[in-house]
Amino acid sequence: MDWKAIRENYPLLERVTYLNTASSGPISINSADALKSFVQDMLTNGSLNRSKWLERIDHARKISAKLLSARTKEIGFMSDVSTAMNLVATSITSRKRIILIEDDFPSTALPWISYGYEIIWISRNKDQSINYEAIEQSLAKGADILAISWIHYNSGIETNLTLLGEMCKNYGAMFIVDGTQGLGAAQIDVKSSHISIFMASTFKWLNAGYGSCILYINDNCHEELSHCPLGWNSLTDFNAQLTNQDARKSGALRWESGHWSYMNLAGLATALSEIYALGVPKIEIRVGELKTKLIHLFNEVGVEVLTPNLDSHRGGILTIRGNKELFQKLQAQQVITTFRKDYLRISFHYYNDESDFDTLLGSLE
Repeated sequence: MDWKAIRENYPLLERVTYLNTASSGPISINSADALKSFVQDMLTNGSLNRSKWLERIDHARKISAKLLSARTKEIGFMSDVSTAMNLVATSITSRKRIILIEDDFPSTALPWISYGYEIIWISRNKDQSINYEAIEQSLAKGADILAISWIHYNSGIETNLTLLGEMCKNYGAMFIVDGTQGLGAAQIDVKSSHISIFMASTFKWLNAGYGSCILYINDNCHEELSHCPLGWNSLTDFNAQLTNQDARKSGALRWESGHWSYMNLAGLATALSEIYALGVPKIEIRVGELKTKLIHLFNEVGVEVLTPNLDSHRGGILTIRGNKELFQKLQAQQVITTFRKDYLRISFHYYNDESDFDTLLGSLE
């Protein structure tokens, strides 16, 4: 892969040392052109080209399905994970005992708290890994939903979805995954992992900007979701009787109740095409090589790496010891990271290279 040529598709990297994809990934020149093209089309043509807009949405849906190893009809588009997770929480009526991880991302946990579910909190192990034994014990005692992030937003620790999926299958539990910090940087198969519902906002590792979320709902789950959101776009026939169940779309398409965000999905279609053309397996290898290189550099100069060296750390996220003053000094030198509590989060994607790490190390010195 000519990673240097690929890097040139992200002009932001010419101006700053961007190590903050876990917060927000930059969009490419091609994705920006797709957004501009839609605005220009609206300006000059109004809705005359709506059929082309729909073609782009279909294209985004097909590639999303391929990235997840899912069926196209199982893919829907929402605005963000927070909205999608709330809608899922309000749609389930037959289950009320849910397992959550104590330090998970708020969007994964808060909706279930808000809607009065019985929460079973699981703490992480001392090395920050998931306590799978405690999860299985809770499932054996009757917990009927597990909601969890695929990759932890701070540590970068990866959840073993295959293991948890087998547990949920064995105990008849619904398995819900927030994949925002993984999709686009690591491979996933929602079928082999027995995932019931998967969702991922697209503005991080998919480099597609804000305002879109990919939602996967397994075909076998729809009877569980009795309060599915409905609107005019949930219908196959706009003129049908509103009480006619047969006139409603099936699968995840039913959840797209109103107008799509055509502009955002035009950008998403382009970004997904770029990811798919590169190949997630190659991206995953690239990110892994960069991670190994950066850990080696940190160890050489004595920077304290807080992220544990576990087999379950697959994403492009590392944390190092650091304070707000250090973060601000890096920021002033156009080295972009994230500051949290007493550490800095460094996150990198396939468009980063060793020159970014050299600049980072020079600034840290």
